[in-house]
Amino acid sequence: MDGQALGWLGLAGLALLLANWKVLGYRLRWALAFAGLALQLRYLAWRGLDTLVFSSPSVFISLALFAAEIYSFLQLILFYFQVARPTSPRADLEGLPCLPEVDVFIPTYDEPLEVIERTAVCCLGMDYPGKTVYILDDGRRPQVEQLASRLGCRYLTRPNNRHAKAGNINEALARTSGEMVVIFDADHAPVQSFLRETVGFFSDPRVAFVQTEQHFYNPDPFQHNLLLQRVFTNEQDLFFKGIMPGRDRYNAAFWTGSGAVFRRRALQEVGGVRPETLTEDFHTSLELHSRGWRSVHLNRVLSAGLSPESYSGYILQRVRWAHGAFQTWWRANPLFRKGLSLGQRLCYYSSIHYFMFGWARMVFLLAPLAFLLFGLMPLRATPLELAIYYLPQMAVIQAVFPLLSGRRRLMPASDLYETALCFFQAPAAVKALLFPRSGVFKVTPKGERRQRGQFDLVMALPHLGLALLIGLGLGLGLWRLQHGLADRNATIINGVWAMYNLFLALGVLLVARELPQRRRAHRLSVGLPCEVEALGATLSARTVDFSEAGASIRLGAGSLPPVVRVSIFPPGRDSVRVAASVTHSEREGDGQKVGLRFLPATASEKEALIRLAFGLGLAWQAERTPRVGFWRSLGYLAMLPLEAVPSWRAQRRRFPRFSLNLRAGLEGKGGVLRSYTMDCSLEGKGGVLRCYTMDCSLEGLGLVVRGQEAPGRGQPVSLSLGESGNAFSFAGEVAWAAVSGPWVRLGIRLKLREEQRPLWARRLARL
Repeated sequence: MDGQALGWLGLAGLALLLANWKVLGYRLRWALAFAGLALQLRYLAWRGLDTLVFSSPSVFISLALFAAEIYSFLQLILFYFQVARPTSPRADLEGLPCLPEVDVFIPTYDEPLEVIERTAVCCLGMDYPGKTVYILDDGRRPQVEQLASRLGCRYLTRPNNRHAKAGNINEALARTSGEMVVIFDADHAPVQSFLRETVGFFSDPRVAFVQTEQHFYNPDPFQHNLLLQRVFTNEQDLFFKGIMPGRDRYNAAFWTGSGAVFRRRALQEVGGVRPETLTEDFHTSLELHSRGWRSVHLNRVLSAGLSPESYSGYILQRVRWAHGAFQTWWRANPLFRKGLSLGQRLCYYSSIHYFMFGWARMVFLLAPLAFLLFGLMPLRATPLELAIYYLPQMAVIQAVFPLLSGRRRLMPASDLYETALCFFQAPAAVKALLFPRSGVFKVTPKGERRQRGQFDLVMALPHLGLALLIGLGLGLGLWRLQHGLADRNATIINGVWAMYNLFLALGVLLVARELPQRRRAHRLSVGLPCEVEALGATLSARTVDFSEAGASIRLGAGSLPPVVRVSIFPPGRDSVRVAASVTHSEREGDGQKVGLRFLPATASEKEALIRLAFGLGLAWQAERTPRVGFWRSLGYLAMLPLEAVPSWRAQRRRFPRFSLNLRAGLEGKGGVLRSYTMDCSLEGKGGVLRCYTMDCSLEGLGLVVRGQEAPGRGQPVSLSLGESGNAFSFAGEVAWAAVSGPWVRLGIRLKLREEQRPLWARRLARL
């Protein structure tokens, strides 16, 4: 290897080292970004001049691959253009002569009632005097009307579902009169200060709408099914927290469907929400900007909603977005639309250009297979040439991308997202281009629950087929290489490339393996002081996470009864007090972690819990972007097959077991066995046996007996604990049994009568 090659590879290594330097300055980041673009231009020039294959039929795959690389280069330039100069606007109500009347719209179709209730309660709780909340029900469900009546919302519906969400909103616009209109999806709950932090921007008469930063409080399918929630951010964070603030610099931030405040007059000027495309928000924003209206993107999380909770829901949503983007291309092409600035044209075009990735990604996935299976050459180069031309530019771009995205994304993660979508998105794009009037609006499923894990075979079929073809291609390539039937350099290049594609395909298959989602309300990670009232005592604790349905708390050692009262103290707000049942408990250091299910006795208690969980925004205000370093992030991605397989975990006990130094006895046919501890006698089919205790809790005991004397699993037993004359007797059942040498360990599930529970709890507290 000559000195020039070593120099280029040294540059690649230096870039990757700088990628992990978290304090890299703004100017140095952009210097690296432009260096990466220059290196990529050098690579593309070499590709176009020296590596293209023009012999038939390889010419088709070779030119398609080169076109896909040019597409990726243009997409990278558009990304840099959009994130270069983000804004951070702020406004208050002082600039307004009077507070305008605000109509709050919650369009819904088939979302679960608890999802709609959460949003409606938070909308009613917004700190703004002149607001009216409307639930726009396109499902025409009586239970939704009853919910609106109970909460104090206005209920609007219509006889048909023409134009889906856009038609639903336009119908409501015709039947209401507020100067401002706020639109929330049925799953997006706002914080109390939402209107006070947004309406002030309308002191500028040119502002048509204010779009707030969208936040998703549940893990997306990639985070959830790959168990990477603590490592990577939500897949949509790069756009909402990185790209949209940059687009605001060019007055090109668009309405993203929820969490936006509109000036009614601006909407009326463009004929309401545009119904001609499946992306009514994108199309409406384009119309407003082309007529000279201004938009504001407020990069503050003032509402939070649900991202798709399943792989199929994710595919459904993104295919709809792609279809709508190309419909907009035909109906209101931003490159030729009158009234747009150059920055607006480029930003809007970028949103459409992005959805062409399906074709490019399919080329990247299939190109090495063309050689391994059919001998078609996608490019003509040696491994050393690729190391000199490809590796430096790729290393610099891989290093700079997470820095410019606020460490919200690695490029291999983007490759995984695109691989998951490409086989579904590319046909949708073709359909939209050929038949722009086609397509039906399909609502993304929300509030999904799964009691068991499942594998979505239908959605995984393309990637399963891809993985099998890659395996076949690799095997065939090795066989040809061993028998001297294939070019060695081409086999090495395409083999390594195919192995990376196999890694992506396997990652998608793991995403398609849906893990259980049993909770009806996602828990929000936030620590708040709380108190637990139990057995006449008040215990100090702190929340680990909570929702309106339940919470996990940490508190000191001790036994809790099945039902307790919990008081939670949010900062600067009144406390929320509610009854809760103990669902499980685990020992944790010197204390315990307890799971609670809230038991609100009244509607006002439930609404107070919803406002505590969502109306204050405590969880997302405290949330921080994971700052996992470049190399560590790559390590997590490389270990996906291992990281994504959940380990078997013992079922959590409802109450923690505490080790006790007790004398115990178990009476049975075999006589009495004396042990080292306190008397415990257990009576079953075999008579009365002696044993000794290992641990005990409010609802269970761990005992040890001689193997030949042990009762079987599921056998009902009677127990007596304590010294003679001071014994405590109760019934139980053998929950499990484990042999340990000549002894058998038994898990006893207690069956206490109602009057026995407080007596047993007090005895445990003394022990």
